[in-house]
Amino acid sequence: MLDAVEVMDQIERATRTLKKLPRVGVKSRFCNWPEVVLNFMDAYGYTDPVQPKIVPTARQLTQMDQVIRWMAWLSQYGEDAEYSRIIWYRAENRSWRSIAGRVGLAPNTCRERFRFGVHGLTHAIECGKVK
Repeated sequence: MLDAVEVMDQIERATRTLKKLPRVGVKSRFCNWPEVVLNFMDAYGYTDPVQPKIVPTARQLTQMDQVIRWMAWLSQYGEDAEYSRIIWYRAENRSWRSIAGRVGLAPNTCRERFRFGVHGLTHAIECGKVK
């Protein structure tokens, strides 16, 4: 059984996994040619190396999909769609003040809705309403 802390930990992991995913964009051109080295320093590695982006694992993606289903359930069956937004913003480590500005509520109201949303989601997971 999951408690509220474990649910929040899983939501935080899902936000980190979502940040690891590559950005989706439309490429205007497609070319199979390799990139041309235009500078002597680039050719021989005198520039700083570029860190590769870490790709999330299949387990992380599956857990992220599960959390997104939780958030969809919470916004659909909750009293307000704001509960899921407040929980997601808080999982991204945003301050209560910035959350309140984005949602349009007072910070104390955001704290209460966060608490009610997490506990309601935990209860729904325990009862089997959400998978």
